[in-house]
Amino acid sequence: MKIYNIQIAGKNYAIKQDEDGKFIMPKELKQWEPYGSAMKPAWEPIIVAMKPLDGTFAHNAEKHGVAGLNINGARIGTETRSNPEAGFIRRGRTDEEVFGQADKNKPDNPPHQVQSRFPANLILDEEAAAMLDEQSGISKSTDRVRKNNVGWGTKGIYGKGAAQNSFGHKDSGGASRFFYCAKAYRSERNAGLKGMEAVRRADRNKADGVGGNNPRNRTNTPKQNHHPTVKPLKLMQYLCRLLKPPEGGLLLDPFCGSGTTLMAAVSEGWDYIGIEKEAEYVEIAGKRVEWIKEHLEQQDEIEAQERKIERKEP
Repeated sequence: MKIYNIQIAGKNYAIKQDEDGKFIMPKELKQWEPYGSAMKPAWEPIIVAMKPLDGTFAHNAEKHGVAGLNINGARIGTETRSNPEAGFIRRGRTDEEVFGQADKNKPDNPPHQVQSRFPANLILDEEAAAMLDEQSGISKSTDRVRKNNVGWGTKGIYGKGAAQNSFGHKDSGGASRFFYCAKAYRSERNAGLKGMEAVRRADRNKADGVGGNNPRNRTNTPKQNHHPTVKPLKLMQYLCRLLKPPEGGLLLDPFCGSGTTLMAAVSEGWDYIGIEKEAEYVEIAGKRVEWIKEHLEQQDEIEAQERKIERKEP
């Protein structure tokens, strides 16, 4: 039997270690074993904010090159559909149609995507999306023609042309289709880390490898990218796309961890700066960013292959 004397908050404690290496805590410390500092991170908020405007949004855009959110770049879902009145492939409302100047019988060649659903301020993962669909059941959206001049006279909002029509979304499914659902692929976590030593995250918190009372220690499986909170690349790409201005822009990540946000910045065309205090994560982030620079064109093919495996397709 070994005895170790330690001091915590100015008090001395004797900790015993038996022949099997198990530590025996004194009663004063053992009573705190069921306690921890955090619950399981089951809900993770994302705060989207901006500095006060320098005048109006238009003035901010003109002076600083940033203003608002890239709504059209972050719309939910895509589809093509023919114009039931003219028999042409249409793309929903164009900028011309909003102001009542477009010819509704003008064909689009080649076919374009219909303007998709307006992005919501709620993003789901796959599990949450499945739960929502189970509760909502299946619903259908109509593709009926909608008039754009309701309440604004017979010549459109600005009175420059005849009233124009837009088309709804002819689809069906659960309620999750109205929200962006971020897909996480297994290959992306360790992308670019070939040859690095795999580490069990739990080993960094407790000598016996059990992992202690840390809610983020979900598994003892060794990982090359052992950061505890690796975000899905698709999620960070979506946020980068939502925030990116038309030209330029610099993305700053002051807590870049294993570099997922920086990878997303590369894929969405941002210049970026990442800051991280842990040297081991800096190394991981650097390798992952270099990987996506070299393999960006292959990423879609990798994800498509993983989707086929998950669906058990040949």
